Amino acid sequence: MNSLEPQQNTEPIRQLRWEKPRRISRVYPLLTTILLLANAVFVYAWQVTQVRYISEADTYAKRQESLEAQVKSLSASKVENEKRLALQEQQITDQNTDLTKLKSEVETTTKNLAAREKALRETEAQIAEQKKQLSASASEIDALRNRPPLFNFKNTSGRSEVASQQEAIKTLITKVYPEIESFYGKPYLLSSVTIDFVNELKIPNSIGEITIENSAQGIQMKISLTKFSTSDYLQVNTLLHEILHAWRGKAVLRSSALEEGSVVAATDALMFELAKKGILPRYNERYIQISNEERISEFNTRYEVHADTLKFYGNPSISEIYQLVGSAWYELHEEDPTFFFDFNEQYYALIKQGKAVDVATVRSIITSLIPTVNGKPTSQYLASEPAFNPR
Repeated sequence: MNSLEPQQNTEPIRQLRWEKPRRISRVYPLLTTILLLANAVFVYAWQVTQVRYISEADTYAKRQESLEAQVKSLSASKVENEKRLALQEQQITDQNTDLTKLKSEVETTTKNLAAREKALRETEAQIAEQKKQLSASASEIDALRNRPPLFNFKNTSGRSEVASQQEAIKTLITKVYPEIESFYGKPYLLSSVTIDFVNELKIPNSIGEITIENSAQGIQMKISLTKFSTSDYLQVNTLLHEILHAWRGKAVLRSSALEEGSVVAATDALMFELAKKGILPRYNERYIQISNEERISEFNTRYEVHADTLKFYGNPSISEIYQLVGSAWYELHEEDPTFFFDFNEQYYALIKQGKAVDVATVRSIITSLIPTVNGKPTSQYLASEPAFNPR
């Protein structure tokens, strides 16, 4: 029987109402279970949420820390980059300044170069004109060299016997002139030679003197003598010595030591050739009296050859100095008998070009003509001889 059916319920309604909770209490455990489960789910969900919140908070904190670190790093990089940028900007500014300065220098250099190129062109034009003039002058000089100088005679002494001595000189010059040209070359710009007989010479104990005058008429030489005889070796030697000085005209060597040394040696060599041809007597003497061995072992160490003209001629041992310098030059003639002719031609060629010929240039000419002296290089020979190194 169904207890829910009312017709079969004998208890009062009040009691029936009271029993209803008892029926509900049967569901209570289920509800309790459900509530517990719901509570458990809520607690679990809350805990999960809390864990998740804590985890996300940690993650956020780490991210925040990471972001802050990145911000610091970026800030530091920004500062460093700003410094680099400032440095680069400064470098660019400096480079621009340098570039501007360089441009200015290039412009200045370009202007200077243009000015120099212009000056160079003008100089080249001047050189071309000078070469043209030198070429014309060289042609004129060659023509003048082919014209023999005029020999004049004077008798300042007033002595009557001078007339025969003058005739003896005229006869000798007529004979020796072509021989001197063959041996020494043509004279250089020599207009006239005056031979004057005087009572007294300016230099004590000398046999002859020479003076040079450069006038509008050309180079004029004056040879002063006190007497002359072809039988007297020293008088003939002195006359030819002074004529060879005059032969170079305006082109006498700038160093007195070189000029005297070359002329002393050339005069001895010329007189030897003239004696062989019968134009002069065969003299038993020579101006150069020392041997090469004596020069090297004694004279070169004992005497000093001065470059200064006054000191050279004023040397108390001038006679020994003449022997020293003459002997050194004569040794070159012994190596090559055509030496003096070849030397003068090379020397005159430089003079015609307007070049100043110093001692070093003279040595250079000699070296180009004679490769060796007594078996050793000419440059060594010249370096060891005071005659070619006046001081």
